Amino acid sequence: MNGNPTQDPNAQTDPNATPQPDSSTPEGAAPQPPTQPESNMPQGMMPAPTQQPAQPPPQAAQPMPKGQGGRSPLLWILLVILILAIAGGAVYYFFFYKKSTTTTTTTTSTATTNQTTAVETYYNQATAIEPTADNSKAVDTELFPILQGVFDQNVKLTDETGPMLTYVIKRVIKSADVTSVKTELEKLGYTTADSSNKQLTMTKVGSTWVITFAVDNKEKATIEITF
Repeated sequence: MNGNPTQDPNAQTDPNATPQPDSSTPEGAAPQPPTQPESNMPQGMMPAPTQQPAQPPPQAAQPMPKGQGGRSPLLWILLVILILAIAGGAVYYFFFYKKSTTTTTTTTSTATTNQTTAVETYYNQATAIEPTADNSKAVDTELFPILQGVFDQNVKLTDETGPMLTYVIKRVIKSADVTSVKTELEKLGYTTADSSNKQLTMTKVGSTWVITFAVDNKEKATIEITF
């Protein structure tokens, strides 16, 4: 029979009981620290370093989207060029082109007014007379009413020199006026012996008239008749 008492496996352990020292440890000896389990790694080999988890690569700075505070420099340059072009066109139109056009129109209008005024001024300054010689009276009696009808009553007899009478008209004489006078004289029985855009030669039994028109004269509008 063994000297150590046999422990009953069914016996209960008192939790308040004081643990008994191991009988295998000599009395008075210091307790031994627990032994580390032996590694199965062969001697002379270093343990593999512990791998750290891979870090994700740093993210590149994302450019600020257009329309959210950022503008492309090229867009700004195009906007500046467009604004300068519009401003330059407006300045040219209002200060150069429009002024030049207005000046040209004014000059043309003034010139036309001066031309018309010169004819009217000559007419207004002319003094109307009455024929005195019998032949002059006979010619004036037939011709003056025709001229009044063609030139809207704006006719003056201003000179009587021998067998010649001079009439002044208030407007510029045109070639069509020459044709109108010829037509009216033919109604009175005159025959056209010669005709041009500035002169008529009209004949009738016992009478020949040569009528000269100052066609397109911008200074004075006159009609001279020699009989």
